[in-house]
Amino acid sequence: GERPSLERIVEVLGPFTSASDGTGEEEKAATERRSRRGSRRRG
Repeated sequence: GERPSLERIVEVLGPFTSASDGTGEEEKAATERRSRRGSRRRG
């Protein structure tokens, strides 16, 4: 199978990530809670 390229991943995740960065503390907290399922925080 084809592996998604980094550019493709950035394309998909970019808008969501930038929208959740800096402002939106509640959103960030919810995202961190969801992500705490085992995936490490990158950045």
